[in-house]
Amino acid sequence: MRKKAQQRFGVVLTALLLLLAVLAFNAWKEKKSLAKHKKLTAANITSASENLIGGRQIRLFYSYSVNQNNFTGQILVEDLESFGERNFMIFNYRDFRFPLIYDSLHPEINKLLIMREDWANHGIPLTDSLRRQFTIIESAR
Repeated sequence: MRKKAQQRFGVVLTALLLLLAVLAFNAWKEKKSLAKHKKLTAANITSASENLIGGRQIRLFYSYSVNQNNFTGQILVEDLESFGERNFMIFNYRDFRFPLIYDSLHPEINKLLIMREDWANHGIPLTDSLRRQFTIIESAR
């Protein structure tokens, strides 16, 4: 009986590790495709919700269009201190626009560029208007 339980545990553990490997590979493949086929557009923040479980977090919901097709997405902002928690009180991000990169072959693969580091990580130079926007956001921290 104990041996059977150990075998089942081994099978479950192997299945979980295989699932994690597949998820990691898909994430890597999407990231590589996004880097290779990236295009830039703007996304509208449609709503935000605050999550107090496990620390202060904000989930931003957004929408964007590519070739007259509409897409939606969401991003979890875990580090409110670096993002500027007061920004939501000052600017009320609903209907605020942020730059977004998307995969031109698979537009549902995207990354919302809400932090200064996001631009650097994707090798996209900041425009003057975005520098001003980040200065305003960062001064509200």
